[in-house]
Amino acid sequence: MDEDQEICRVCRSESTPDHPLYHPCKCSGSIRFVHEDCLIEWLSHKKLTFSPCLNRYCELCEYPFQFSPIYRADMPEKVPLYVLCSQLIQRLMYLLKTLFRSIIVIFVWLVVLPNFTLWTWRFYFWSGEHIGFNTIKTSNTTITSEDKVTSSVLKSFLSDCFEGQIITAFVVIIFVAAYLFREWVMQNLPADRNNNNFEPVVVQEQQQHNRDEQRLVQEQVAIDTLLNVVQVMNPPTPERRHDPENEYIQHLEHQLGGIRNEIENELNHRHHRHSTESAVHWLNHPEEEEEGENDRLNALFAGSSSRPSFMLDSDQHEPQEEGAPETEHDEFLPPFYQHRPEVLAGRDFHLDELDVRREEEFHYRRHFQQMDNAIFERPRAPRNPIVPPPLPPPPPAEDNEEPFEVADDINGVLEAIGMRGNPWMLVQNSVLMSLMISLCLGLAVWIPYVVGRLVIMIRPISFIETPIYILRFITDPLVDFVLDTCLPYAWSVTEVYWKQFVPEPIQVTVNSVYDELSKEPPVLHATNGTSSQGLFDLTFIQTQLEETSRRALERWHQFALGQTVLDRSMCILVGYFVFICLGSWYLAHGRRRGSSRTAVQDVIRQQGIFLKVLFFIVIELVVFPTVCGFLLDLATLPLFVNASIESRYMFHLKSPYSSYFLHWFLGTGVLFYFAIFITVCREIIRPGVMWFIRDPNDPQFHPVQEMVERPLPNLLHKISQSALIYSVMLVFGVGTVTYSLAYTGAVFPLRLPFNKPLSTLAVDLLITQFLVPPLVQFMNPRENSKRALDLWWHFASRQLRLTSFMFNVRMPDEEGRHVRKTLKAWILREKATIPTDEFSDVGIDGDDSVVFKRDGMLVRVPKYDSVPVDPKRRMLVPVDPVTLEAIDEEERRRGHPAAADTGDESQSTIVVYVPPHFKLRTIIFLLFMWFSISLFVCSVTVVPLLVGRFLFKVYLAPQADVVNDLYSFALGLYLMMCIGYLTHWLYQSYIAYSARGSAQTEQCLAYIKEKGTK
Repeated sequence: MDEDQEICRVCRSESTPDHPLYHPCKCSGSIRFVHEDCLIEWLSHKKLTFSPCLNRYCELCEYPFQFSPIYRADMPEKVPLYVLCSQLIQRLMYLLKTLFRSIIVIFVWLVVLPNFTLWTWRFYFWSGEHIGFNTIKTSNTTITSEDKVTSSVLKSFLSDCFEGQIITAFVVIIFVAAYLFREWVMQNLPADRNNNNFEPVVVQEQQQHNRDEQRLVQEQVAIDTLLNVVQVMNPPTPERRHDPENEYIQHLEHQLGGIRNEIENELNHRHHRHSTESAVHWLNHPEEEEEGENDRLNALFAGSSSRPSFMLDSDQHEPQEEGAPETEHDEFLPPFYQHRPEVLAGRDFHLDELDVRREEEFHYRRHFQQMDNAIFERPRAPRNPIVPPPLPPPPPAEDNEEPFEVADDINGVLEAIGMRGNPWMLVQNSVLMSLMISLCLGLAVWIPYVVGRLVIMIRPISFIETPIYILRFITDPLVDFVLDTCLPYAWSVTEVYWKQFVPEPIQVTVNSVYDELSKEPPVLHATNGTSSQGLFDLTFIQTQLEETSRRALERWHQFALGQTVLDRSMCILVGYFVFICLGSWYLAHGRRRGSSRTAVQDVIRQQGIFLKVLFFIVIELVVFPTVCGFLLDLATLPLFVNASIESRYMFHLKSPYSSYFLHWFLGTGVLFYFAIFITVCREIIRPGVMWFIRDPNDPQFHPVQEMVERPLPNLLHKISQSALIYSVMLVFGVGTVTYSLAYTGAVFPLRLPFNKPLSTLAVDLLITQFLVPPLVQFMNPRENSKRALDLWWHFASRQLRLTSFMFNVRMPDEEGRHVRKTLKAWILREKATIPTDEFSDVGIDGDDSVVFKRDGMLVRVPKYDSVPVDPKRRMLVPVDPVTLEAIDEEERRRGHPAAADTGDESQSTIVVYVPPHFKLRTIIFLLFMWFSISLFVCSVTVVPLLVGRFLFKVYLAPQADVVNDLYSFALGLYLMMCIGYLTHWLYQSYIAYSARGSAQTEQCLAYIKEKGTK
């Protein structure tokens, strides 16, 4: 081929009349000449779909590709009119078809489906209200004009569509969120739970049964081997019949035979009991039982392979050398000796005396191995199995992943909603979605609503009233007949004999008692005001209690009778609570019976895990922040004008959702900043000080696993402790400072008139937008606060002798105290020489006015914040100052709780010094921290606010009635910052000037000294 000949840079072919070459761009690179179809194929291969309407550029010269149009020779110069009209009609028909299909799709998904969902929703609640107790009341209808009816119907239809769309979207979102939540929980579960390997009690019992059988079989094989060894090494001969050793061996054979019979009987008994218990299960699942039996036998013989090699190594037939140590006989004795000590205790096999028969024993080794093969036909794996070579690494996966294509996803969505593909897909998907939504509403709303409504409508007193009513219905006629007919007739018959035989005094007494009982009880009148007041108070209290109980009962039943959102939500929650109780009872009942697990129990247990995790997540992310927000609101009531508990309650009643959201947002902010404060504290102190607070950044911290594995009471106890700590922090830490400042009357309430700006221009917004961000970046509040907290922490630890505990730095002067014996030493605060030895107290001179006396102790504490914690044991273990071992014998035996996972105390713990009264010092440290933080917050908030108020009142806006405190605070803060930075600059300049002056003075003195020496 000629080098100067033009060829296609893609297919390397020449130009032909059918496929001419073109120069599609301006560059002279590798794509100078190319076929049109080759370039299009190349662009499609690079995921750049070529289209004449799209601008595709050359990668080298960025020039858009251009091709000359190709026409046949018989083509006209202009496009005919009928061709244009036909194509126009086809395009219009396609557009009309697409438009009509779009209208149908929109109508189905935005009108039909929402209305069907809404009517399903209404049907569920209507049917729920008719089940059990019919509470629907008929209402009269009023005939109105046709225009009003049409308008109301249209409004009702549009309202129903919108309401149905909301319900549909809510159901879809909840369904997707529940599915994603389930997947998230399953991914965060432990490996055994994630694989559904919940080992029930039955499986554990089966494993224990297999282990017991394996142990018995091992003992039986060991005894058989002993008997064979004895018979081979001591064959019965007439000349050795009366040998004492032979008598002892026969006695031993008799005992071993008895033990073997006991083991065989025990095995038969276990097999019979196991077959009896599993008879019913085998009838229902014969294949499963057969497979389980085979697995048990395989596990039994595979597990028995841990016996000595001379018994089971059927592959090793070569005899050992004579000089090899004889340890094989003793290897099978420990299991037998351990389980039958009453037989072998005190006995001696006198194996040393049998050394003379070593050669004879050598000839029988092959016989032992053949006997072992006869006992265990299954070949045993070698003691040290050959480890297979590692598999070759898999070849690197080719990067065949297709790039993300938005067009493919859009096509999939359009096909799913019915805009593309077969029109029947629209019907199929819409019907399927309707059924799915109806099923979800039925399972998640209707059934719990019906159950909860029935439970609420149940009156417990009816269970007592109904039997009494039935009993009275039966007994009242009999009692009335006896009292009204029988007794008067009997009295009329016996009255004559009563007057004749009974003495007259007794008759008078009985008649007087009867007359007194027949009278009406007299009305009690109070004799004094005190008793009357007490009786009135008791009656009032009783009346109020009865009225409150009656109202509470009526409100409880109103939940089932009402049709508001709150009433129906309460019925649904009660239904869920009933299902949870029934599921818990079912699981507990099945566990008590010891029955095998079923699929229903697995489903209930799994759903219980999901509900448990969801319950605690809602508590920690919703309920807990909301409660913290309410507490912080109560603690900061004095900050605002006319703020009280009553006003907050009225706002909550007027706007409950806004109130909940605002308090949740406020509480979330508090928890977030408190978490940041804890993180900064962890960065300052040594690791392990805050072992009682879990680090969320710890890779070993798995909150979902803790929620699943830990019992419910423990989790509730942990959350209650956290709630108590945060409540005390907010109420005591914030409330005391706020109410104390409010008591002075100089600061609070804040003045926040947002309707009275200082200027018509939005100066405050401009300042917030352009001055606050660079100011915050310049100040770097996090680093400066961390530096200040670091200095304060070292100072407080130094004063309370906690430096070693907080920073793992031994300070000799903190490990004791100066005992001043004279008044002069106490006034002058004299200090003694600090000994450097642990036992230097022995050599202290008692005549000194000041002595240093050591106190406190060394303790072993956690080294990291992520160590395991045992709440029943102490984490600060006192140790000996010399051996560094635990002083308590029990602690020394059990080890430190922090080393429970690793077992190495040096890796998980360290030894630090703690002073006496450590708990009291810790409490003082926390109180001092609260006081310091409160003082710091007041310094950066209250002081700038007061300074700004003074400047506005005196200089800037004396004519203004009220100035927003935000302006005052910003002005005061800027002024204090300027003063602070000016002071810092002057201090640094003074230090630099002093250092420079000192250097010059030293140079002058050195020069004078040098001249003087010369």
